Amino acid sequence: MKGFDRKKEGGNNGRPSLNSCINGEINTSLRYKNYPPIDYGKFEIIDFDCEKFVSDSILVFSRNIDEDDGEIVKRFNKDGTERAARRIAIFKNMTFVYYLKSKRLFLSGSLHTLSNNGQHNHNDFPVSRFLGVLSVLKSLFGISPQQMKILQLEWALNVEVPFDVNTIIDHCLMHKWQKFETVYDNKEGKYKQVEKKDYYVLKIYNKGLHYKLGRDIFRFERKQLNWSKFSKQYNVGTTLEDLMKSDFNGLIESLLSNWHEVLFFDPFIKDKSILFYRDPLNWKFNNRKTRKKYHDKLRVWNLQKGGNLQNKILDLFKDKLIEMNNAVVTNSYFSYTRKTLPLQTLKVKKFCLLTGFDISMQREDSSLLSHTGLRYYEEHQPDAFRTLKRKYLTKTWINSDSRTQIKEIAHHIRTIHHQKKKREREKFLRECYQYNLFTQRTNSIIPTHYGIVG
Repeated sequence: MKGFDRKKEGGNNGRPSLNSCINGEINTSLRYKNYPPIDYGKFEIIDFDCEKFVSDSILVFSRNIDEDDGEIVKRFNKDGTERAARRIAIFKNMTFVYYLKSKRLFLSGSLHTLSNNGQHNHNDFPVSRFLGVLSVLKSLFGISPQQMKILQLEWALNVEVPFDVNTIIDHCLMHKWQKFETVYDNKEGKYKQVEKKDYYVLKIYNKGLHYKLGRDIFRFERKQLNWSKFSKQYNVGTTLEDLMKSDFNGLIESLLSNWHEVLFFDPFIKDKSILFYRDPLNWKFNNRKTRKKYHDKLRVWNLQKGGNLQNKILDLFKDKLIEMNNAVVTNSYFSYTRKTLPLQTLKVKKFCLLTGFDISMQREDSSLLSHTGLRYYEEHQPDAFRTLKRKYLTKTWINSDSRTQIKEIAHHIRTIHHQKKKREREKFLRECYQYNLFTQRTNSIIPTHYGIVG
């Protein structure tokens, strides 16, 4: 993919006023398929005259001064050694830190919040707005994506779900056998998180409750603490431009994989024999094989005895990601217009809702294994095709030709799936307005989005 053009990014070489910067034009023909909403970032500004920037900047770089004696306040590490002298400047919600001795400059803060004038990050942040923020940084400060070396990066999804968000969060038990920690923060309120040994942090919380919006917004985010390790794993380079040239390789894959890895107990499960596994403490079996066995069982129970909420939320994530990549840039970076563009295909595997087989080779809107997928397995994975025949081909057609067998297998898969959905719908209707053990209230919301009506 063609990289950013400095002339296109930079505008004029002078420093425009803040208003002209906000309304500055963006000129780009780049298109991305795999952009996830990027929020917080910590960057070192490289290949840049940092000393000149600090001295000539429209920002005011200051140092902590003791008001009593007028002396600079020194900072010390835990071991008693003195920290390097630095100067700090704030622009909206973004922080510039300049170290005097090393002459290194760092930038940190939420790019998403900056797009909202430093106020919030609860709305959508499509690729057009992301590019607009980068254009502002270039126009106002002369900083381009190729000069932003990534140290930390956070990407996340905000989705509105037809279920109680706080209940969903409470039923997220563990991630890769590590229990979610409940955190109380003065700014962000209550949320759940798990930290992976200074590699990355996963957070789950109700963004609507955080900003007191009067509606629920489910937020799932990944904060990459060690970008160097991530960049090597996904071969995306070290700068923001490198990441963009790779079409944000690895970001969507890692976020959706992390959500799939969450050990989730579906709140619609009412079977008393299964409620034992609602408490993460009960998962601490001595035998790892036993833990894996019950982990796999819970995924089946979530599907068969619950509402399959984890997979439904995953579908909402995928829809949101397509939406975030289907916006095009307009003249104002604070707005975007959706054009009639073909939906871009995300680099995420799709699986049949009934069989669990990969159906990425089928049409994007397909959800069950079809003729196309069955022909693929017959030609490329004969063992898998034999398994499908054994399970979904009735004896009536066992001696038929291949074309007929594929047709009947596909038909049988759809019949079983529709019968299953009918039973699920009837179950939800029976449970409507019944007392819910986990929410301490009645189940008064029926998710019509999934075809469940009352």
